[in-house]
Amino acid sequence: MQRRFSMWWPSLLRHRVLSEGIAIALVVSIVAVVAGYRLNWTGFQGRTLWDWLNLLGVLAIPVVVGVGTAWISTEQAREAALHGYLDKMADLLLSENLRQSKTNAEVRAVARTRTWTILRLLDPDRRSILFTFLAESDLINIIDLSKANFSGADLSGADLRGADLRTANLSNANLRGANLDGLNLLAANVTMAQLLQAKSREGTIMPTQTEAETTRDIP
Repeated sequence: MQRRFSMWWPSLLRHRVLSEGIAIALVVSIVAVVAGYRLNWTGFQGRTLWDWLNLLGVLAIPVVVGVGTAWISTEQAREAALHGYLDKMADLLLSENLRQSKTNAEVRAVARTRTWTILRLLDPDRRSILFTFLAESDLINIIDLSKANFSGADLSGADLRGADLRTANLSNANLRGANLDGLNLLAANVTMAQLLQAKSREGTIMPTQTEAETTRDIP
């Protein structure tokens, strides 16, 4: 049972709006049933189970429709935001020479700000897509990701060598088989259990260490 719950929980978190809507519908239904039995003016005292089911169906329909509409709108907004980000980044790569730009160049500041902002809006699945784009575009070590939110993202097998993820949010991120050599994780939100799943951690600056202290032989 605990294992099943651990599998369901991330899905519930990703669709929090839908989950909250279902919970509200259940609460409203329970209140309606209790009120029907206790209050004479409701006209439902002594009603059959079929009568109650009809009532609950009537109450649930607008709630479910409203929650479903909100969920679809949120998903569409996230998808549009991700596509907008990818289009803008492609423009910075092709027209503004982002990959060849200097560290303090304006184009890098634009790329960094857009990346930090979009990551806060996306769900874990789309954060994974965004990370894949950064990795395949060789931008991992070009864009400052020190405050990026990759919580819940699938970074399994990723090559993060030399990236700067200081203070980044990696909570619940999948780091299984990832290469973390030389990665700066100072003050990052990540657990040792996650790090132990990585393929390599040679020279990694750990969350609780100073920059002068790196790990080489973590069992």
